[in-house]
Amino acid sequence: MARRGCREMKADRSNTRLLKYMQGNWLKFTVGGVMSILSESGIQLGLALLLRGMVNASVGRDVRLLLMSLGQYGLLIFLGAALLPLGRRLCAAATEMAVAEWRNQTFDHVQNLPLASIEGRHSQDLVSRLTADIDVARRFLGEELVDFVAHVASALISAAFIIMVDARFVAIPLFLVVMSAVVNRVSAVPLQRTSKASQARLAEMHASVKDVVQGQCGARGWGVGDLLLCRVDEKNDALRANNLKLVGLQSTVGVISNFLGSANFLGVVALGSYMILQQELTPGEVVAVVQFSQTMVRPFRNAGSVWSALQQTLAAAERVFELLDSPPEKLRSSGSVPQDDAAVVFQNVSFSYGDVPALKGVSFSVPHGKTAAVIGESGGGKSTIFKLLLGLYQAGGGSIAVNGKDIGEYSLPELRSLTALVPQDAWLFTGTIYDNITCGREDVGMAEVQRAATAANAHDFIASLPDGYETEVGEHGSKLSGGQRQRIAIARAFLKDAPILLLDEATSSIDNEAESLVWAGLESLMAGRTTLLIAHRLTTARKADVVFVVTDGQIVEQGTHAELLRVEGTVGVCT
Repeated sequence: MARRGCREMKADRSNTRLLKYMQGNWLKFTVGGVMSILSESGIQLGLALLLRGMVNASVGRDVRLLLMSLGQYGLLIFLGAALLPLGRRLCAAATEMAVAEWRNQTFDHVQNLPLASIEGRHSQDLVSRLTADIDVARRFLGEELVDFVAHVASALISAAFIIMVDARFVAIPLFLVVMSAVVNRVSAVPLQRTSKASQARLAEMHASVKDVVQGQCGARGWGVGDLLLCRVDEKNDALRANNLKLVGLQSTVGVISNFLGSANFLGVVALGSYMILQQELTPGEVVAVVQFSQTMVRPFRNAGSVWSALQQTLAAAERVFELLDSPPEKLRSSGSVPQDDAAVVFQNVSFSYGDVPALKGVSFSVPHGKTAAVIGESGGGKSTIFKLLLGLYQAGGGSIAVNGKDIGEYSLPELRSLTALVPQDAWLFTGTIYDNITCGREDVGMAEVQRAATAANAHDFIASLPDGYETEVGEHGSKLSGGQRQRIAIARAFLKDAPILLLDEATSSIDNEAESLVWAGLESLMAGRTTLLIAHRLTTARKADVVFVVTDGQIVEQGTHAELLRVEGTVGVCT
């Protein structure tokens, strides 16, 4: 019972928070909803009264009554039908605006989540929450909810007209309405639980498919295509089994609702037939009551599918709100006052990935304008130093200072504005070369972009492309070579003009010819800046004023490149 209560509280909370996003759009949504209600009610009312007039006119052979019914109630039906599209459009517009705000807020929050939180999830799971789950809520709010409310309003109007004809007719649909409410109440928890599981299984399957699509080169080269496909099959089977369970629950609720609807129809027809025989009502009145009773129970007859859609929406919303409830990344101050005003200072810094230590009491200092190389074997902790310096992770112990100030005293944008990163595999987003160099900055023009590209030794190859700086780079820069991507990354760093430069094996993944071009740009970029570079190659370490050798999360040696060679240090191993 406690677990069920907790689930219901989560559902209520998701429902309330979801509706909050409609604030600011309530007027448009309400006006559209009222128009939809009036049009739907007008159509149903006009149809029932038209049937009454037509049947009574036919029985009594009254042409005047027939024409009058067609004119009056036909016009009511026409006006209702004409008003309906405008009402639905207003509701849809309000919903789209609210959902767009929700999606933007969620995406913005994801951008500010700690890197560990992002890396702990498959990228496709995040994509699914930001797209498919939010779209589930959009469909319900903009379509199914409006339809249901309009049908309920029509049901209330129909009930009033039934009472005006004969109150005894209300007892049958009212009893069935109560029964429908009981069925929907009982089915709420399993429907929501199964819906949430289906959405999670769908995200897992998408993740497996993404691995297959993006990993084709490696999969074919290593012959693991069958293994990846087996994983997709497993996820697909899990999704199929869960979806079948969901369909089974939905079908059960639907069958019960349809049975109750049919019982209502038969009950009203039977009672109406008896009243005709007793000459208490005319045939037209009975036909109208039958139509009204169907309208009265329709929202409750469809309540099963609407209830199921609501549970799916709440399950989807809960998945999105799980992201929104995750605490954003923030910097923590070590509480110590830096004793060195160097550009970068690490003092007894430790860090672990879960239970795996990555850095163990690392201390070093890089003066302003100097170049420091961090070398060592893979997995030794070199890249972790950069991640801590960028505030992507929080140090487990010790202190980090930039420009004589503990990094916890900076805001994250301030800290990251002081550094420019050129990684091993330059990350390019889908867009043009110009977009990738400017990174969305609107305070720079083409002349500045071209100067940055020229300094990075990239302008010539960009100018040779058919569309120049407006050339689309493709997914992750797939239309460019590795050397071209690196030079665009260097141009991006030139344009940022940050005082601290971070080079994470910036030339290790390109060939010798491209490396010479890239290094020409890097050396120009490094001039006058404090530079930290991660390197494996001896030629790279030679360019540094000081070399730190990192092994198993510790700095085991440091000095100039020549000094370390003289003592036959670890640098010799890294040549």
